[in-house]
Amino acid sequence: MSVSEASRTAHCNVRIYTESLEVATIFQCDDLLRVNDIAHELELYFCFDKPSDYMWQPALLSKNSEIIILDQQDNRIFPTPPSSITIGYNYIYYSASRCNRGDLYYLKV
Repeated sequence: MSVSEASRTAHCNVRIYTESLEVATIFQCDDLLRVNDIAHELELYFCFDKPSDYMWQPALLSKNSEIIILDQQDNRIFPTPPSSITIGYNYIYYSASRCNRGDLYYLKV
């Protein structure tokens, strides 16, 4: 069964952006997806310019500053948005060891 783009977009409750461009939408319901599922899918479908330093990790940053490190070994449940709410995340590169206290993330543009 195929789902139309309009239907898929209308029912997705997680949106992922690079800068202001929406690059992915996800429907997360009843704790269906885990962080490693999202990390794997994004790595499969997109080629992002990775910072040259190995210390940077891909991550998702929500509007309320929640950071989800995209680790393919992380089996935790990806956060399920409250019903009828859509959460937007920016795809970023994050380094706990490289960021200052006031500079919690690095956005690769």
